[in-house]
Amino acid sequence: MATAWRITTTKDENLNDSDKLFTVPENTEWQILSIWVEYTSTNTPGVRQLEIQLQDSGSAIIAQWQTGISQEDNLTYKYLFGIAIPDLLSLRDTTFLMTPILGMTFLSAGQKVRVRDNKAIAIAADDMLVRIEHAYRDI
Repeated sequence: MATAWRITTTKDENLNDSDKLFTVPENTEWQILSIWVEYTSTNTPGVRQLEIQLQDSGSAIIAQWQTGISQEDNLTYKYLFGIAIPDLLSLRDTTFLMTPILGMTFLSAGQKVRVRDNKAIAIAADDMLVRIEHAYRDI
């Protein structure tokens, strides 16, 4: 029998990684509420494009969101992906961008959230801090 929904934050704040994968644990369901990303690009030349993928348990993409702008080298941007927020096509305060995601986004055990630079400019050098705010319940 499923338990009541609770809210928590799942995070990966390890540096030198711009491709992060989060897997919903066994016997658990998630509802994604928001995803916060702080992304610092190194001086490796190239235009980065931040992307969120939802994947099934076999790693096939079932949903995908990309930011409305890209990020050049040697910058730090803060991104918020969330329900019912505006889709900004320009930065606020020179470093902040918002991108909407679908409400009622549920993931079952084994499904995944991938946060990455889809251009893979400096995967092992760029720094990406990710915090996923989600409701969860045991099933």
